[in-house]
Parts: sequence; structure tokens; C-alpha cells
Amino acid sequence: MGCDRGKEEKFEELYQQYRNDVYKISLYYTKNEQEAQDITQKVFFALYLRMDKIELQNAREYLLRA
Repeated sequence: MGCDRGKEEKFEELYQQYRNDVYKISLYYTKNEQEAQDITQKVFFALYLRMDKIELQNAREYLLRA
């Protein structure tokens, strides 16, 4: 259970740090606020599911390419 808490804390940290960047890039390409929000949510959901498989030192690159 402690492992899950660490994962959740790291995810929250990444989310707070990069959510605006992901949203802004999504909005730039879609020109639609709702679609950009949906994409942002999907990107972070995918990150959460793959956190055990990716190197979190490269989280920014992963998020901005997702």
C-alpha cells in the first residue's frame, strides 16, 4: 500500500507541474477548449497507467509527446 501512495504522490506532483503545458499544447493544436481538456485528461490517465514502466526523469518529454 505504501508503494501505491508513493505512486499517487508522484503522479500528483507531475500533474501539478505539467498539466498547464499539456493543456496549452492541446489547445494550440485543437483550437477547442473541451477537446484540449479531454486530451489532457487522457494523457495523464495514460501516464498513471504506465508510471511503473517509464522513466519519470523523462516525464516532461513523455507528456509533451503523448
